[in-house]
Amino acid sequence: MLQAERSEPMSVSDRAGSGQVREGATSLSESLAHGLASKMAAGVRERTIRAAERVGGQAITVKRAAAYRSTRDRLKQMIPPSLMAMQYEVDASGKDKNGFYMAYSWDTADAFERMGEIQKGSEAELMLVSNLVRARDSSVTTLPVCAISRHALMRLFYRLKTGDEAAVMVELKGLASALWKQWGTVRQASIEAELLIPTAHGAFVVVLDARRPGECIAKTWMSDARMMDNMQRLHAVFVARAERGMVVNHIGGFPVISEQRLQKNKAKNPKDPDAKDLNDLCDSLCPEKGMIPWSWRFRDSRESFIQQMEASGYKKRLTGNAEPDRVQT
Repeated sequence: MLQAERSEPMSVSDRAGSGQVREGATSLSESLAHGLASKMAAGVRERTIRAAERVGGQAITVKRAAAYRSTRDRLKQMIPPSLMAMQYEVDASGKDKNGFYMAYSWDTADAFERMGEIQKGSEAELMLVSNLVRARDSSVTTLPVCAISRHALMRLFYRLKTGDEAAVMVELKGLASALWKQWGTVRQASIEAELLIPTAHGAFVVVLDARRPGECIAKTWMSDARMMDNMQRLHAVFVARAERGMVVNHIGGFPVISEQRLQKNKAKNPKDPDAKDLNDLCDSLCPEKGMIPWSWRFRDSRESFIQQMEASGYKKRLTGNAEPDRVQT
């Protein structure tokens, strides 16, 4: 499991485990929430453009390690600090050819529509993106990880009853942290299954993208208060939040998947479980075996995330000719 630096915004006051937040407004309509979501997406785009415009041309160097450091530093400059979610590096000097730098960052979905990475007219508003720089050849690989739908972004403002983007970013960065640590589990989910990924004050409903199975979509976000209509599900979310896990959103038992539960269930590798371990855990936690339907069961996918990025076909070198309309790779 990657241990990463995490950039945290100012926290939102809450009563732990209660699902209640200090509301920024007594009421907030859906139309206003839609407007706030669009404004936030426009702000992300503007910050990305400004960051790209500030970055100059890349220094020309013939030394491999120096070229890696230059490329890595330039990539960092092109990601606004407020949009950096997670980052991790192996051998910052670049001397080890197996070293790399990886960062999760936020971008707008329309940037990926223009490049053909996602379908035009999609419901995505924001995109969680993984950026990888290899020390071996200083190449940069960018891969969409999770699309945040317009509906999900609107629901964040609406259910939190706030116009404060910092409060919304707390929930988004909770999702980024969970995907960083548990991407191997998410990638093995069935395209028909729904996963609940807990955040500070609720949970995202996440599914794999049927058109691009290597990516997922956050369809919506539910606050703890909204989930009180099903106390079994709400309890499972509370447990998953405490154990830094996730919930299979199925009425058959809402099984919680976490490292400690996998370990207790004698999984071969609790930190990086395969489909059999995940299905065995779900079976053991449901009231009756087989309660989770076959179409929802996990499928084995052992390809590592870095291997997936390298095979994605979306790989370019960072150059000084980047257009300033997004984080270019």
